[in-house]
This record gives sequence, C-alpha cells and structure tokens, in this order.
Amino acid sequence: MQLVTARSVARGQPLVSVLLSVQGYRQFFEAKYAELDAGLLSQHRDVFPADMYSYDRFLWAVGTVRARTHAPLDGAASALVPLADLAAHRRGAPQWRAGGGLFGRGQAVTLEAERDYAAGELVDMDYGAGKLDSQVLLDHGVLDADSPQGGFVLNLELPPEDRFFDDKADILEQSGLTTDAQFTLLVDREPSEQLLGFLRLLNLSGMDAFLLEPLFRNEAWGFMLAPVSEANERAVYQSMADGCRAALQGYAGGIEADLRAARSTPPGSRLAMAVQVRLGEKEALDSTLRWFEARADRIASLEFYQERRLKTLGLLDDDGASTYDTFFKDGIA
Repeated sequence: MQLVTARSVARGQPLVSVLLSVQGYRQFFEAKYAELDAGLLSQHRDVFPADMYSYDRFLWAVGTVRARTHAPLDGAASALVPLADLAAHRRGAPQWRAGGGLFGRGQAVTLEAERDYAAGELVDMDYGAGKLDSQVLLDHGVLDADSPQGGFVLNLELPPEDRFFDDKADILEQSGLTTDAQFTLLVDREPSEQLLGFLRLLNLSGMDAFLLEPLFRNEAWGFMLAPVSEANERAVYQSMADGCRAALQGYAGGIEADLRAARSTPPGSRLAMAVQVRLGEKEALDSTLRWFEARADRIASLEFYQERRLKTLGLLDDDGASTYDTFFKDGIA
C-alpha cells in the first residue's frame, strides 16, 4: 500500500532521485510477480484466482510489509511485529532494538520511551535514522514535516568502456568499494571525501594515468582523496556541475515555486509530502552545484599530486618554492 502511494506521488510530482528508486522497485517486483505467476499461481488457479492474486494486489502486499518493517528487523531479517509497528514516525525518536525473548526464547523487540507519556498520547519512533525524507517516504509512505531531512541520492558507475576499467575496478575493490556507488548530497554540506575520490578516479586519464600503474596500486585510492591534477580536478567539477544542472532542469519549476507550494499545500497530504521531498532534492542539488562552481573559481590555489610529491622528497618548501639551489649550496649533494 505504501509503495503504491509513493509511486503515485512520484508520478504526479516528479522527484528525480525518488523516481529512479521507484522504477527500480517496480522492475524488481514486476519480475518477481511474473516469476510467481508463471509458476505457483498459474498452476493452481483453483487456489489462487487471478482476480484475487493480481499484480496490483501483490504490489499492495509487498508494499505493506515493507512499510511496516523497521531496522534491525528488515532486509533478510524482515519480521512483522504487531502493535509495535503502529508507532508513528518522528525524527530523533528512539528506534526498535531486537533481542532475546522471555527466558531467552525466541526474539523480542524493545522500544524504550525517552520521556514520560500521558494517557492517550501518540507513541513515536524514528523510521530511518540517517535516511533522507525521500527514502523514508518510499519505504514507509510517511514523512516528518517538522524535521525535514532533504537531500539527493546520487548513483555513480565506472563505465565498462573506460580504457582503464580493469585498473580502476581493481583499485576500488582493494579499497572495499565497487564499480557502482551511491552517495548522498545534502544541503549546505560539502561533498564527502569518498565521493570526490570516486569522481577523481572516474575522470583519471591522460598524463595522470601513471597513477594506475601496479607500482602505486596500494596507494592509488589514497591519492584520489586529494586533488590529482588541475585537468583532473576541472573534469570532476565540470561533470558534477553539468550533472546538477541537468537534474535541476528535470523538475518543473524552481525552488521558490516549491517554497510557495509548501506554504499553501494541506499538511500531511500526498502533495505536501511530494513537495517536501522535491524541495529537499532541489536544495541539495543547488547547494552542491554552488560548491563545485566556487571550488572551480579557486582551483589555482589547490595543491596537486606532483606538488605534494615534490614536497615529500624535499624538492619544494612549504610555500611551493624550489629547494634546488639550497640543495647544492648546503652541500647536501
């Protein structure tokens, strides 16, 4: 039910990163239902009539189960806990804890109150600590309008046609990463070190490709966590700026339009949830775009790999000046 709700909200009010996730969910469940229908359901229509076991009903069922499961009892450990799953969502509230049941038998779920509750007062929990509004909406069909957590989920992949694919994939694997990665862009927050490193590796080419040699394999990822060269850094900034602009152009209207819509939309409605998520995505993209544009304007002040390497060898001082003359003058040679 909640999955269907999220899907219809996304379809009516385009939410770029949410829509991609919804499409992924939809493709997965369509394939699962087709597999189930071709086997068990079609072979036993007397038990599973088509009108009762349709794709829409299947989607409602899996959506409902997903909406009512919470960490740590989710994923492969999914379990429905009657009554406990009726707690409402609020940012910063406690979460479930799974443990042993009475006398150590079975499992039990504990939700500890962080304060005294009055009789009849609503009990709440945090459905997704660390999750964006878009992720909570997609999984559970609810949002906390009083504590919005906007952001944009960015999916990146090392192109298989990259000339240096094997070397780059090996570097990522040695660093505990994969050739496809997901990063979160937040409002007024710098891109993570891991995101910048992934982008530098993706854009590594030309004269910088020597860093992909086996000689540097154990250090290569560490090199990516700081600017490699001006050309590489410019490619990173340009690709991200272009990507942010393209994503922003995928929305109807700008940030100001969503701010006005947020003020005039009935609280708690599907439209209000869509606007909240969409606004959070736009603000994160806009904030990230401005960060990369500002960074590009001062790229000349950055320290790149070659300069860092020469300083390590003592051939440049802390100000970036050559120590070549003093090298002989001091009799070091």
